[in-house]
Amino acid sequence: MYFLSDLLYVLVYYILGYRKEVVIQNLKNAFPEKGDLEIADLTKKFYKYLCDLFLETFKTLTISNSKMIKRCRMTDQARLTFEKHADAGESIIIVMGHFGNWEWSGNTFSLTCQHQLYVIYHALSNKYYDALLYRMRTRFGTKLYEMNTAFRSMIGDRPILSATAFIADQTPSLKGGAYWTDFLNQDTPVFGGPRK
Repeated sequence: MYFLSDLLYVLVYYILGYRKEVVIQNLKNAFPEKGDLEIADLTKKFYKYLCDLFLETFKTLTISNSKMIKRCRMTDQARLTFEKHADAGESIIIVMGHFGNWEWSGNTFSLTCQHQLYVIYHALSNKYYDALLYRMRTRFGTKLYEMNTAFRSMIGDRPILSATAFIADQTPSLKGGAYWTDFLNQDTPVFGGPRK
């Protein structure tokens, strides 16, 4: 699979140049102290990561439980923290970003933790891809809350020992009263959902 990822990297980075200008500009904004060679190196590393992530995500359709746990492990500190809250009967909220392989981390959580994992997601307009992603994300026991009904669903599932994951680093609608902060040297709107 990773050999295929290397081939995909050549296509995406060198031939298609998929959003390369945007990536380079974002890296320059985030790391103004880095020179052109360092930015070029970070750009290539990003595209290699992106291609690995893309194929790993589709591997979710066929990977076994044991290989999933082997490929994506939880730190002892995180596992002990989750166990402590589960033993106390406490549901939790997890706030994270699109860092590493967030799809596999949810799978590993569902396979190894006592909490029922709920992930808040935004349904895709393409029904085929939405159904495919839904199947990949729920295959190991994770359940999904559609973004527009998440709060109501969380209240309804309150009696369940749950972990609700907000992957809240995407750009929110500016109409919804986003919170603005400086992130990686840029004005950045942030979702207010986890705070609410």
